[in-house]
Amino acid sequence: MYRTSSLTFAAYLMSSRQLKLSGVEGPEGNTRIVYFLFEDPAGKGNDLYTEFLSGPCSAFYESLKSLRKMIDARTPSRYSTIR
Repeated sequence: MYRTSSLTFAAYLMSSRQLKLSGVEGPEGNTRIVYFLFEDPAGKGNDLYTEFLSGPCSAFYESLKSLRKMIDARTPSRYSTIR
């Protein structure tokens, strides 16, 4: 089982179909942290995370965050944003 709280990495895993989503757990207590659980019989989750961080998907996510900050600067909101 591979577990991550990263929404972007979980979306990457789902869209690439490299690991199958098996569930979600949390949040617990006063936290808002939710974990995505993936079936990982070969134990390749950590390697896939490294691949994600060094590949074009990471650059895409960083660009998305940058654009979101530009939007937030122009339209203050009480809602959460991508971080």
